[in-house]
Amino acid sequence: MIDEVLSKLIEFLQQVSPMVWNTLVRQVYINAFMQLAWGMVFLIIFCMSYRYWMHYNKMYVRERKERDTDRDDDSWDMRRTVSAVVSIMTGFTGVALSVGAIGMLANPYYHAITDIINTISGK
Repeated sequence: MIDEVLSKLIEFLQQVSPMVWNTLVRQVYINAFMQLAWGMVFLIIFCMSYRYWMHYNKMYVRERKERDTDRDDDSWDMRRTVSAVVSIMTGFTGVALSVGAIGMLANPYYHAITDIINTISGK
């Protein structure tokens, strides 16, 4: 039932106002490219924070060997923890945004239809 209504809605939009339908599909592409760009930004931040994290891990191990002590330094632990959390969060965010953008590029008509339905339903 819903599939039939959606297919009729799509046919109506394509026949009556192809300009509106083309604009909606074009907007899906624009949203996908913007989302992909943000995904790439987060992945670049992930790479930088991962290198920072590895750098501080190496420095922490080297300093502990030089001091030959088991005492932990709170500032080192905080740097390592913050850089680990930042790199993990930005990595997951970048991958999620990129996968969503690829999904939008793979099937823009579906996302155009969901935009129409969300607009009609008020979401």
